[in-house]
Amino acid sequence: MLDDAIAVIRRRDVVLDLEAVTFMDGAAWLAVMAWEHRVRDWGKDFRLVNVRGRIRKIFEVTETEYLLSEVVRT
Repeated sequence: MLDDAIAVIRRRDVVLDLEAVTFMDGAAWLAVMAWEHRVRDWGKDFRLVNVRGRIRKIFEVTETEYLLSEVVRT
């Protein structure tokens, strides 16, 4: 089941919506970065949207704000 989901993801760019995230520690940041590296290795684009406040600051301090995209409203 997970293998099927990953097979689909490998064919697409990945946009991770962090709107509901209110806390992120180092382990969570490392998990996001691991996914970013994996997706880039597949030749696809990886972006983060709806990143606010302290969560945004983590990406700025770690100089990974290049992953941040504008807020997406649906």
